[in-house]
Amino acid sequence: MGPKLQPALLGGLLIGVLSALPFVSMCCCLWVIAGGVLTTYLLQERMTSPVTAGDATVAGLFAAFVGAVLSTVLSQLLALARGLNFADAINDLIGQGRLPPEMTGALEQVRDMPPAIFIIGSLLVSLFIYPIFSMLGALLGVALFKRQPPPPPPGTVEILPPE
Repeated sequence: MGPKLQPALLGGLLIGVLSALPFVSMCCCLWVIAGGVLTTYLLQERMTSPVTAGDATVAGLFAAFVGAVLSTVLSQLLALARGLNFADAINDLIGQGRLPPEMTGALEQVRDMPPAIFIIGSLLVSLFIYPIFSMLGALLGVALFKRQPPPPPPGTVEILPPE
């Protein structure tokens, strides 16, 4: 992984923290794309040559995995700190009385499932969606931050291949 490790960890930190915050996370995958862009920017700053699309994609993929795990853990910790419980949320929905009877029965069955299933399900969904958007953000970062190679020193002659 080499020079990609630190940029990917920092990009994953951005993805994980902002995706776990309650009101900030409503921006869907914007933070995942921003994490991919940040990863490419930091990777370009560490390298002297221009970042290739492959390097940025691999770093963005790693940032997405870090962000998915961190987002899942932080969102569960924040839910515990706020005293939120999945079963209580389902009881509130059922208590409103606006749901059809079929939906009420399905929610009652879901309510009785162990909470670990929802945590693992959330992690699996994040592990599926975050890499797609993070790699797109990393490729966007390549287009935005691509460093042009330096011009040849003065006095050199460029020899073109024959046509």
